[in-house]
Amino acid sequence: MSRDRRAIVNLILAAALSLAIAALWYGPHFRDVIAVYHQNQQAAVDEGESPLYSFESNFFYVHALISMQMQLPLGLLFICGALYSLVQRRRESTLLYLWLISGIGVFALVANKAVRYTVPVLPAAALLSLCWLGDLKRTGPSASSSTTRSRLAVAAASLKVALVATITVWSLAGFFNAQWPKQGFGYVIDTPRWRWMVWARNYYGFDHRPMSDDWSIPEIVRTVGTRSLEPRTNQTDGAAHVAETSEARQPSPRESISPPTGAAGDQPTLGVVVNLPHLNPSSVALEARLQSPETAGPPLIRVEWLVADSSLDRIDRCDYLLVRTGLEHADWSSVAERSVETLIRTQPDRFKRAASFPIPLKESEAVVYRRQK
Repeated sequence: MSRDRRAIVNLILAAALSLAIAALWYGPHFRDVIAVYHQNQQAAVDEGESPLYSFESNFFYVHALISMQMQLPLGLLFICGALYSLVQRRRESTLLYLWLISGIGVFALVANKAVRYTVPVLPAAALLSLCWLGDLKRTGPSASSSTTRSRLAVAAASLKVALVATITVWSLAGFFNAQWPKQGFGYVIDTPRWRWMVWARNYYGFDHRPMSDDWSIPEIVRTVGTRSLEPRTNQTDGAAHVAETSEARQPSPRESISPPTGAAGDQPTLGVVVNLPHLNPSSVALEARLQSPETAGPPLIRVEWLVADSSLDRIDRCDYLLVRTGLEHADWSSVAERSVETLIRTQPDRFKRAASFPIPLKESEAVVYRRQK
């Protein structure tokens, strides 16, 4: 059997084995997978994504790799390295091509796009970016070399040192820029169709050193879960993070650690509309489980995902809504957030402001509204 044929057979066997292993989970959960796929399609519609298989949809992750993930200077280096590998290192780079193309290609077929999905292809992109480096061999002048050849050798060595130094300095600067991110998008180049990041802030918003930012999630869960926002006849003074209407009161220390009254399943339901990297339904639901008063018990509150316009018909299932203010100053806000903001403003009798909590965003705070029944 030839070497190429053996490689093809090994690839087929590896694919068959991978499918068999995946089938252990995906087989029993196939209906759930289909349901999630349909939800993903609906989320793409709600978020205004480009139609599947359109140029914008197909090119999304290529643009994300060059602009948002690597940023334009290193993105251009990747393009040059990829072209060089096709000419000089095609065979050695085959595995990297498969790694890169499969990761981008698979997620391009999913309607709802998110840059974090293709982070696993970055090592392959980094290796392709510098595949030319080993070919710039150190060559110094020798006794038999002509003056011209000696100068060319020195120039090549100097160029290599300069390139490596520039790439290293830029990479380190980008790393420290991510560790101390500033507000806003940084320096970008806008074109009619795309925005190209050149020197931008930390895109993901959470892959940096631990920061002192307080998103008030434990306080939000504790306040809603202990039912301290329920209307009462005798009011007590609110604390600094609960301001608010005459109907809200600050829970006492005893109430703050007591489970909600009633049987399991009687927890209040909080509809979370805000969907930021740190403050979102997932983080609130996790905190609700961590604050469960029993070992392996039910979460302190139930969380309803209201981050898409198509989910707003579930507002009537919620006792409370969690939103944020200051959308007019935000770098980004979802359609659902703006819809709920309009709904609350136009129906003040239906939603009563119950509590507010500080969050580390300019002119913004997290606000809990009680839905009047």
